[in-house]
Amino acid sequence: MLNVFIFVVIALAIANGQHICPVCTNSNDYKSCTGTRECHYTHEICMVRIDTQLNNRIEYFCTNYDVCQIYAAVGCDPSHGQTCYYCCTDVVSCRGQREALFMGILAG
Repeated sequence: MLNVFIFVVIALAIANGQHICPVCTNSNDYKSCTGTRECHYTHEICMVRIDTQLNNRIEYFCTNYDVCQIYAAVGCDPSHGQTCYYCCTDVVSCRGQREALFMGILAG
């Protein structure tokens, strides 16, 4: 059911033309991701890469839905120093996801 909800949220964001992703001014500080970048053409979703071996380096990319899902489907365990990929639809959803992820990483 959650997957259906996520798909609906992504589809609504795409239909509404919300193609804006966060930008971090300091890739090692998740709280610095307050800027934005407008995505173009077929890049309708934001993909975040978190590298826990590089001091939790965080980077956002504009990409298409299929590419993001391929990377995110691989899965990872941040507590084992892996590079993790996640998808989010807009600045607000990315912020909520980022805060939840880093609270887990920092608490773990």
